[in-house]
Amino acid sequence: MDILNDPARVQEVQKQERIRKQQESRFSAKFNECVGIYLLLLGSAIAVAALYGQWLTGQTNGWSVYVSGAAGWLCMYTLLHKYFPRWTWGGYGPLTPIKKAMLVTSCDTMLGYYMVKRLDWICTIFAGTKNPDGELPKRLLKECSNRIVILPLDVTSDESVTQATKIMEQHLIRRNHDLWGIFNNASVTVRGEVEWTPVDIFKQLAEVNIYGMVRITKACLPLIRKNQGRIVNMHDRHGRFTVPGCAAYGMTKYAAESFSDALRYEMHQWGVKVCALEINKNFNGIHDVIKGGDLWDSLDEKSMRHYGRTYYDNRTSSWERERESGDSDLREIVTAAFDGLLSRVPRQRYYIGGIGPMIKTYLYSTMPSGLLDKLIGKQYSSGTIPLALDR
Repeated sequence: MDILNDPARVQEVQKQERIRKQQESRFSAKFNECVGIYLLLLGSAIAVAALYGQWLTGQTNGWSVYVSGAAGWLCMYTLLHKYFPRWTWGGYGPLTPIKKAMLVTSCDTMLGYYMVKRLDWICTIFAGTKNPDGELPKRLLKECSNRIVILPLDVTSDESVTQATKIMEQHLIRRNHDLWGIFNNASVTVRGEVEWTPVDIFKQLAEVNIYGMVRITKACLPLIRKNQGRIVNMHDRHGRFTVPGCAAYGMTKYAAESFSDALRYEMHQWGVKVCALEINKNFNGIHDVIKGGDLWDSLDEKSMRHYGRTYYDNRTSSWERERESGDSDLREIVTAAFDGLLSRVPRQRYYIGGIGPMIKTYLYSTMPSGLLDKLIGKQYSSGTIPLALDR
C-alpha cells in the first residue's frame, strides 16, 4: 500500500518527524548552553589569571586592572543571572500582582489569618475556612478590604473542594482576575505514642495533611498552570526526622516532602514554581491540635496496666509544655510564604526558625541511626518508664 494513500500512516510519520525535530532542538539548546557556560567560566578564569599575573609581577596599571576586573565580574554576573537569578538584581523584589488572586487555606488558624492580612493590600484573596462563621473569619471581614472572599472549604471533602473551586472561578470571571497562587496551610497534629494512637487518628491527620493538600492542588492546578503561578506548601522538620510521640504527624510530613518534590519537578516545564516552607522549631497557631490527653480512653485495659497512668501523664504533660513553649510570633513564616508567592525568583525551600534549628535538622536527618537513637532517647526522655518495666 502506498504510504501517501494511508492517512493514519502519514500522521504517524509526521508525528515521528516532529519528535525527531524536538529532540534535535533540545540537544542543540543543551549544547549551546554548555558552550555558554564553558565560555563564561573561561572568561572569568582568564580575567582572574590576568589580575593575579599582574599583581605577581608588579606590572599593574589602572586600565588593565579595571578591564580585567570588569570582564571577570561581567562573566560571573551573567552566569549567576542564568542559573542563580535570585542572587542578581534581576531576581530582586516582588512581582506586581495586577489582577491576581490567591487562595489561602485554613484561615481559622492564626497563620492563615495573618497571611490573609499581609496579602490584603495587594490582591484578591480567597480565605478558605471550614467554619465561615468562626471568630477569625469574622475578624477578617471586619478588618480587611472588600478584596477578601471568605470561602467555605473543608479540605477533607471532595464535594467541598469542588464547590469552592466553582465559587472561585465565578469570582475570577466577574472580577477579570487570574488565580496566581495557593498557600496550602491546613494542618492538624497530635502527640502520642503509636500504641496509644487509634488508627482513626492516623487517618484524620492523613486526610488533612496529605490528601487535603493533594485535593486543593489538583483542583486549582489547571488555573495555576495556565498563569504560571505559585504553590507554597507547609512542611516540617518532622518530615526529615521523627521523634517519639510524633509518628502520626511525622509520616504525613514525609509524604508532603515527596508530594512537593514530585510536583516541583513536574511543574517546572510549565513555569509553575513550587515552594516548601520547612518549620524547624515550635510555633503556636499554625496547627489544629488533637490533645494527647484524649487518647488514654482509647487504650485497652492490658495496655493501661503495662504503661500506667503516671508514665502516660508524664509523657503527655511534657509534650504539652513543649507545645505551649512555642513561638507565637508568626512573622517569619508569613514573610517566607509571601516571598514564595510573589518574589520574582522564589526559593525552592524556605527554612523557618533560624540557623541553629536548621543546622540541627540537617544533622539529625543525616547522622548515623545508632548515634541519632542515643541523642533522641536522651533528649526526649520523660524521666519515667512504663509501669511494666519498673520492676
